[in-house]
Amino acid sequence: MKRKPNIKALLVLKGLKQADLAKEIGVSRAFFSQVVSRVRTSVRVQRHISDAVGLKYELLWPRNGGKRAA
Repeated sequence: MKRKPNIKALLVLKGLKQADLAKEIGVSRAFFSQVVSRVRTSVRVQRHISDAVGLKYELLWPRNGGKRAA
């Protein structure tokens, strides 16, 4: 089984703060953190994170059983 990328570490490496990214797209820091921790899903937040760290969406959030988070 492949390991999922550590999104928190990627954000730190890029010098990005979750609170700043959450504010940019108008979601709470708590919600943003839950998406980063894979507790909740939000394609909009996930795509914003993908763009911010410069990696493809599919690499950070691979499909599970052919289904994508809604």
